[in-house]
Amino acid sequence: MISLSTFSSFGSFEFDGFSVDESNIVKKRIIHLKSISPSGKCPCCHTESNAKHSYYVRNLKDLSWSDSSVEVSLKVKKFYCKNIHCSRKIFTERFTQEIQPYARSTTRLQHQLMVLGLTIGVRALQRISSHLQLEYSTSPLLCFAHLFQVNDTNELTINCLGIDDWAFKKQVSYGTILVDLETRQPIALLPDRKVETVSKWLLAHPEIKIITRDGSSSYASAATKGAPHTHIQDNPQTRHSSISPLN
Repeated sequence: MISLSTFSSFGSFEFDGFSVDESNIVKKRIIHLKSISPSGKCPCCHTESNAKHSYYVRNLKDLSWSDSSVEVSLKVKKFYCKNIHCSRKIFTERFTQEIQPYARSTTRLQHQLMVLGLTIGVRALQRISSHLQLEYSTSPLLCFAHLFQVNDTNELTINCLGIDDWAFKKQVSYGTILVDLETRQPIALLPDRKVETVSKWLLAHPEIKIITRDGSSSYASAATKGAPHTHIQDNPQTRHSSISPLN
């Protein structure tokens, strides 16, 4: 077992609504957390309840510390719903954005994997995952990217945009990736390749001056519809220079 003062030297470990019970190291760090909220809101009717039913334990992977992987063990409450008309008689308490219902990893870990996967490619990330103390196959990494498929780009000013498709699952499900060609960084993932989806995104960004796309007719139509005053060019090199790490 490791004391709080010892593991605090590795960095901050905080989750709103939880206190740390203990921390164990057995090849990996296991952090035991318990909820400190006395009540919860029913996810169906949003009625507040402090009538406890039971506890259960959730295990989530989190960001690594030093040379150790981290697992978070959450002691979570279940409550009786006080609304007699609600279809949900017993519910599990919900937490902040950092811990999503049914998730097996924290949001901050998902975000880190998504950023790394989009930057160096999910297969490359899979190869170096052991050095990062992460154990994930390609499929979960793609699922994390799927969770973040619509990014907030309202604060960005984009002059040159690259548009291409990429596979959530090859030969099964495809989306659209948007790349800032000046920074060579992916900025958004769209859930499909439909003209309506892509053109809607383009309409929200009238500042774009140049669009480079693959040869897809749907992207040509989307660019014409969503950015009619933008210079549009078909440049297959975009795929290899900016987006190929995803394949």
